[in-house]
Amino acid sequence: MRNARQSLPERIVSLSAGVTGICIPGHREPSPAYIMTTSLIFIYSTDSGAASGLLDTGHKMLSPSTYKCSLCELTQDTLGEKERWREFRTSIGLPMEFFHRDEFEKRYDLRFDYPVILRKNGNIEVLLSKERIDSITNLDDLIETVREKVAKTS
Repeated sequence: MRNARQSLPERIVSLSAGVTGICIPGHREPSPAYIMTTSLIFIYSTDSGAASGLLDTGHKMLSPSTYKCSLCELTQDTLGEKERWREFRTSIGLPMEFFHRDEFEKRYDLRFDYPVILRKNGNIEVLLSKERIDSITNLDDLIETVREKVAKTS
């Protein structure tokens, strides 16, 4: 398993909100070929698959207070993605990836305490930890917290 922080050898510099470039030794400005956009990775603390989905839906309905995925609770309802969350996703202007726990670990060979929101831009680092997500009580607070964190790290 790889370490959670993956880094590039060149120096990464901020160009504008959500966009960075890599300074190549001997060049004054970041090379346009190396400009990359910050992206966000959202990982739910549930596994993929139909059986897991049915169990999760039943758990949410029968015993919501013991349901273990606070990110799911904030962004989803029993019919799917909440409309306000969909609006946020399409308006923030950053690429986003969404994974169930097993899908993320298979693709990235990394492990975290789930749910978690990561920032990817040359490095993969925690934007919002499980503890922080668990402390958020409503969708508007999640959206505002993500916006603030992205602005601070851009």
